[in-house]
Amino acid sequence: MSLYFFVILTLGAAAGGFMNGLAGFGTALFALGFWLQIMPPAQAVAIVVVMSVVAGLQGVWLVRRSITDHPRGWRVSCCLR
Repeated sequence: MSLYFFVILTLGAAAGGFMNGLAGFGTALFALGFWLQIMPPAQAVAIVVVMSVVAGLQGVWLVRRSITDHPRGWRVSCCLR
């Protein structure tokens, strides 16, 4: 793997993370714009899925006290689907 590969990989991750922090979604949209230039689509999508799940779990971990303090919160969040 070359330096170019790691630079594009890092730029894609940074762009996806920035968009996720800014809007709460759009990680895949921005990261795949970079990553599809350097890796096959199946590999890029798998990495974006893992990256999105990790970011989502981080958000749940940050608000876990709010979820457990409001027992009705679980029922409301289940009904919003």
